[in-house]
Formats: sequence, structure tokens, C-alpha cells
Amino acid sequence: MLRRKMAFFGPTLAFLVLALAVISLGILFSARAITVTTAQGPLQGRQLDVMGRRVFAFLGVPYGQSTAGRSRFAPALRALHWEKKLAVSLGPPCPQGALPAGFEPFEMEPSEDCLHLNVWTPHQPDKCKMTQCPLLPVLVLLYGRDLENGWNGAYDGSMLASMGDVVVVVPNFRLGVFGFLNAASSDAPGNVALLDQALAFHWIKENIASFGGNSSEVTLLGHGSGAT
Repeated sequence: MLRRKMAFFGPTLAFLVLALAVISLGILFSARAITVTTAQGPLQGRQLDVMGRRVFAFLGVPYGQSTAGRSRFAPALRALHWEKKLAVSLGPPCPQGALPAGFEPFEMEPSEDCLHLNVWTPHQPDKCKMTQCPLLPVLVLLYGRDLENGWNGAYDGSMLASMGDVVVVVPNFRLGVFGFLNAASSDAPGNVALLDQALAFHWIKENIASFGGNSSEVTLLGHGSGAT
């Protein structure tokens, strides 16, 4: 059963967020490609060396279809099947308002094709297909800036996956008017960002075992509005 655990600011959360946001210190990239099979198709990620331990990263993995056009304020649809997809680079932020003063601008331009997530696992997925690997707990981080700002690319889960021996997942979801406009109609029913999160959890439930994660041991971690 999925267990929702609400997290608030405090020493423990500050440590975890710092670990997630660490900037590549002690992280080396390997040219070795790693492939994992999901319900939507095969994903090719990459191997990292994190403080002497191997971690496998899959970035920009779609869990929902583009929300552009008629889908802008509507509940998202699950991602379509693909033949093979590279998952070695971050996906774009969702459209949002100006960042608060003092925040560094994001590295990528926003896009309405933004329903993707990043996965870091200390388990080697292709090896787990051949042997029985013990499934690891899963930690899902929801970013929070008053439901107005955020991007999963601002969080690096590789260090936490390495140190905590957990599978880390950070999804993107819609923000501001794109995520919470309520026009009392089927085209804009309101709170679709929460439905984005639910769709991401459906993807996790369906696929995380392929990454060595236990879909019955999922913990939610959030800060700010992501913790409510």
C-alpha cells in the first residue's frame, strides 16, 4: 500500500534536500549505457560513480503526454508507448511565473510537454533481470514553491540513492494557473497538478520494480507546498 508521509521543514528535511541538490561533487559519469524495460517501452540510462558506488540514472522519463493545446487545463493522459528512448538528459520545467528574487534561473526553457520524472537507483537494472535482487524502498520527492515554481531538474537524487540505498524518484508536475485553474468544466476541472502527481505514482507503481524498487514501500517527501 502506498504510504503518504507529510514532511515539513526541519533538520532532517534540510539534510535530505541538501543531499538531493548537491552539485555533482564526487559524482563521475560513465559512458556505459544501461537499458531497462518499462510498460511504455525500453529506456536507456547511464551509470554514475557516486562516492565510489555505482548509481544508475534515468532522466526525463515521460509519465504523461504533452499538456499543450486542448489538454492545457485538463487531466493528463498517460505516456504513449515508445520503441526506444534515451533517458540521459533532463526534461524541461513546466510553464510557471517568474522565480522569486535570489533564485538562479533554470537551465532549460519551460515547455508544456513537461510531465516527466527522474529515477536514480543503486540497483543495476539489467543485472536484476537475470537474478533475484532484493527490492529497495522508494523515496519520491515533490518540490514546493507555493504551487507556483519548481522543476525536478533542480534536484539530484544520485547522492541520496547511493548513501541511503533507496530508489529516488522526482516527478515534474504542472504549476500555477496551468495546474490549478478551476473553470468548473471538464476542460478545466481544477487541481490537475494533483492528478499529474497521481499519474506519476501510477507510473511508479507499474514500473519501479524494473529499477529495483519496491512499489509497496513508497514514501513521499516534500517541502513547502510539496509537503501538503
